[in-house]
Amino acid sequence: MGLIIVKADFIGNYDLVKSANDKIDSFIAKYEKNLLNDLLGSELFELFEADVTSYEPVTDRFLTIFNPIKTKQNGVEIQSDGIKEMLLGLIYFEYERKNRYKTSNSGPVKNTTDSANSDIDLSHLYNFYNDAIHTYKSIQYYISVNRTIYPEFNGLNKEFSYIW
Repeated sequence: MGLIIVKADFIGNYDLVKSANDKIDSFIAKYEKNLLNDLLGSELFELFEADVTSYEPVTDRFLTIFNPIKTKQNGVEIQSDGIKEMLLGLIYFEYERKNRYKTSNSGPVKNTTDSANSDIDLSHLYNFYNDAIHTYKSIQYYISVNRTIYPEFNGLNKEFSYIW
């Protein structure tokens, strides 16, 4: 169980196979706080973490970035799916990347119980990552244009990923 994410959140687009329920808690524990720390920077993350009650923040400044954002500031459209959706996408990406595929002599293959298939397309998996990174960048942009509200911000930049 995490600060914001619990295994029951992995439904719909992020639906996991039943056997994943045993493993997903370890992925939440490993990635959730690190991703939030990267997003916000250590000082703002500590304040955010202290503000979270029952899996979401309570003060307005944190609720604003936690919830989806759709606004225009400085002539730029800012659209975010919210912190929870971002975390789900990035943790799902890490889980699927590390558990769905294994490396064989001929490259990555789908990990199945009956046979391995080398004809896989990883692009769908990277769509989850890139969608989450879009939200990550949007939240950081919103924070940066509202520095008076978030003076503690010192997050890390993350880039989109592409398969060649």
